[in-house]
Amino acid sequence: MGTTSKSVSKKASGDKPFLRILFIEDVLADAELSVRELEKAGFNVSVDLVQDSKGFLEKLSGNSYDVVLADFNLPQWRGTEALKTLKQQGRDIPFILVTGTLGDELAVDCIKQGAADYVLKDRLARLPVAVRRALEEKALQREQARIEQRLREVVQDLDAIVWEADAETWQFSLVSQRAENILGYPVSQWFTEPNFWLNHIHPDDRERTAALCREASAQGQGHALEYRMVAADGRAVWLADQVRVANEPYGYNRRLHGVMVDITARKHAEEERLRTLSLEAENKALMRADQMKSEFLADMSHEFRTPLNSILGFSELLLETCQNLTGEQQEDLRLIYQSAQNLLHLVNDALDLARIEAGHVKLERDVVPLKDTFARILDVFAPRLQQNNLKGSAEVHPPELAVFADSRRLEQILTNLVGNAVKFTGRGGITLSARPTEAGVEISVADTGVGIPAEELPHIFNKFYQVRKQTESATRGTGLGLAITRQLVELHGGRIWAQSTPGEGTTVSFVLPGEEAAHGTRAKEQGRVASAHRAGG
Repeated sequence: MGTTSKSVSKKASGDKPFLRILFIEDVLADAELSVRELEKAGFNVSVDLVQDSKGFLEKLSGNSYDVVLADFNLPQWRGTEALKTLKQQGRDIPFILVTGTLGDELAVDCIKQGAADYVLKDRLARLPVAVRRALEEKALQREQARIEQRLREVVQDLDAIVWEADAETWQFSLVSQRAENILGYPVSQWFTEPNFWLNHIHPDDRERTAALCREASAQGQGHALEYRMVAADGRAVWLADQVRVANEPYGYNRRLHGVMVDITARKHAEEERLRTLSLEAENKALMRADQMKSEFLADMSHEFRTPLNSILGFSELLLETCQNLTGEQQEDLRLIYQSAQNLLHLVNDALDLARIEAGHVKLERDVVPLKDTFARILDVFAPRLQQNNLKGSAEVHPPELAVFADSRRLEQILTNLVGNAVKFTGRGGITLSARPTEAGVEISVADTGVGIPAEELPHIFNKFYQVRKQTESATRGTGLGLAITRQLVELHGGRIWAQSTPGEGTTVSFVLPGEEAAHGTRAKEQGRVASAHRAGG
C-alpha cells in the first residue's frame, strides 16, 4: 500500500468542529474506524493517510494539520520516528499514537518524547477524548506563551523596577530593565555582585531596611518599605518597595516578589513642603500621594487581571474536561488554578479599595429585599458550608424587610463577611439576620467560630490588619476584605461594628438605610426636576 490520501472534507457547522488530520497508518480499515469514532463524536474530519516517511514529509511540508495520528508499528518505520521528524521540522502539532498494543514502559517513553497521548485500537471510543484534550492542551500552551510575553511587555513598560529574589540570601533571579534607568547599574550587576541590594542601600537606611525586610520575610508577611539607594552616579534615590512573600511548593526556598518605584521627586517635594507649608496643607499633599498610590495600584491590577483570567479559564477547563491526566498533572493544574485564584482575589481587593478611596465607586441604589439576598448568599456558600459540616441559616423579621442600597455592593459586603465567618468557624454554623431599628435596618452575620480578642476588635476594619490567633489556624487573606466592607457600608451612609467572645464566636453588624429612604430620595429628585422646569420657563 503506497502513500494514500482519504479526504472527509466537510464544511464545519456551528456546532461541529472541523478537524484536519495527518494519519500514519498502513491498514485503511483501521484508519476508517478511527475516523468513524471522531465523526460520531461530532467532528467534521479531513484526513490525509500516509504509511511511509516520504509521504509523511510530502504532506507535512505542503499542508496544515490540527493533529497527527500514527500507528506505532509500520512495515517500513515506527510511529516514534514520525514524532521525531515532526519535532525536527519544528511543527507544533499534537501527536497521538493509535496502535494495537503498547506496554506501559513504552507508552511512558513515547509521552516523554513528546507524544500528547496514545489510544489502543481496541479502545477507539477513547480517541475523541484524547484528541480534544490534546487540542485543548496545545491551545493552553499557546495562550500561556502569549500571556507570558504580554506579562514581560507589561513589566518592561512599567515605570518601576519589578524584581524577584531568594527570601534568605536576597540573590536576585529577576530584575526588569527599568532598573538601569532609575539607578544606572547594568541589570547584570544585580545578579552577579554578591549582596548587591544590601551594599547599595544608603548607609543611613541600610540597617533599618534590612531588619524590617528580614523580620517580615521570616513571618511570611508582605511589606512596604521606603528607603534610599545610592545610584551609579552617587545620587541618593528614594524607592517605595512593595514586597510579597511567595511560598514555593515542594519545599523550595521562599521567594520575594517586589516592585520598586522611584519616589525621589515626591520625597524632595515633601521635604520642601515641610519647610514651607502648614500642617493642613501637608495633610492634603499626603492625601494626594496616597491617592496616587491607589491609582498606581489600580493600573497595575488592571494589567494583571486579563492574563490571570485567561490562566484561570484554561486551567479550570482542563480540570473539568481532561479525564486522563495523571495525579501529578491534576495536582499541578490545581496548584496553577488556586495560585491564580488567590492572586486574582488580591488584585480584585486592591483594585476595589483603590477605586473606593479614589471616589470612583458610584452606588446604584434601589429597594433590595433582604430575604432573597440572604438566600442567594447562602446558596453561593452552600458547598463550603457542607464541606465544613456547618449550618447556614437566615432570619429576616419581618420577612418583607428591605434596604435602600446598591444590590451588587450589598452582596459584596455579605460575601466578605460570610467568607470570613466560614474560614474561622470549625463547628456550629453561620446565621444571617436583619431587623428594623430607628437608625435604619440592622444586618448581622454571626458565627460560632474561634472569636476575636477584645484588644484586636478595634483594628479589624483597618487595611491589611489580620487577627493573629485566627491567621495561625487558617489561610492568610489579603487583609483588605473588612476594610473594603467598612468603606462600602460607609459609602451607603451606614456604620459597621463587631462583637466577639473568644472561643464562642463573632457577630459583625452594620446598619443601612431602610426602604423608606428611597421615597425621600425620589421626592428630592422630583423637586429638583420641577425647579429646573420652572427656571427654564
